[in-house]
Amino acid sequence: MTRYLGNKTKLCDWLYSQIAEISPGNPPPKKFYDLFSGTGAVSERFKGCYNIVSCDNLVSSYMTTNLKLLNRIPEFTELGGVDSVLSTLNALDGYDGEIYKLYSESGPGQRLYFSSDNGRKIDAVRTLLFKWRSEGTINEDENTYLWGCFIYAIHTVANTTGVFGAHLKKLSNKKILNLKRYDLIKTANVHIARHMDNIALLAEIEPNDIVYLDPPYNSRQYGSNYHLLESICIDAPIIIKQVRGGESKSGLPVSLPVSDMCSKRKVVASLKQYISCRAKKIYLSYNSEGLLTEDAIMEIMSPYGNVDLVKKEHKRYCSNKNNHIIYEYLFCLSKD
Repeated sequence: MTRYLGNKTKLCDWLYSQIAEISPGNPPPKKFYDLFSGTGAVSERFKGCYNIVSCDNLVSSYMTTNLKLLNRIPEFTELGGVDSVLSTLNALDGYDGEIYKLYSESGPGQRLYFSSDNGRKIDAVRTLLFKWRSEGTINEDENTYLWGCFIYAIHTVANTTGVFGAHLKKLSNKKILNLKRYDLIKTANVHIARHMDNIALLAEIEPNDIVYLDPPYNSRQYGSNYHLLESICIDAPIIIKQVRGGESKSGLPVSLPVSDMCSKRKVVASLKQYISCRAKKIYLSYNSEGLLTEDAIMEIMSPYGNVDLVKKEHKRYCSNKNNHIIYEYLFCLSKD
């Protein structure tokens, strides 16, 4: 999912080299808190070094990161093993469910997020996964693994530019939904992914933990940009938001999570909440197009300790071909 807004897949090695160089301490860090986990790329990159605690307020991001933090592929003893269960899911006949009706080309909603066949197939897979979990056919790790593979497969067939806030005007993605095995990185460390407001985690962070922050940089809320993934992942009826007497054109549901880091009015106070936690090492990823300038961030962080900044040229993701170079920032706050 390298087209996910702000994802760090292509920057992970650079981030690792910077953080690993600064972070070793005596005693060594207990936990690595990835508080805006997104696709889980950073959590996955650091899982061999630390006990990871990841968090995101989107269910789809939580599920993807949770997949990557598993240390082994589950056994699927009730279903004949991982290859057997993936084959079963891929062989399902689709049906005219909510995703087909609301978000596929031939459904009444006439939204072109998916082809008709993929809309039906997504309905069939999600329904069976919900059923298996509720009946106890699969355990928590097995559920995590299958949902992660499912979300990856959905990305490959979506008729979008990578963001699910809107679909393309014509159906151009002809791929067929196919869940594939995801190979995991095995470690001796203990990892946990959480779906919650990350502010609630700050109280449990200890001085010797590392905190990594990769918040939204601008006013685009991730909840609205990835609303369709959220609707697919949640076992509840999808209620489309009413706008000016009709349904939302893009199919936005009525309730979506929001982040104060996307608000010009709230971003400063929100950042101060995070850096006020007890961790002595806090890393902040940001870029040169964010709501906060480089100087503003330095001014906010400096009263808490010594702040170092490293920069890297980076081609940002854009929905058209006019990608341009920006600067990726990594601020390191070291408290006394």
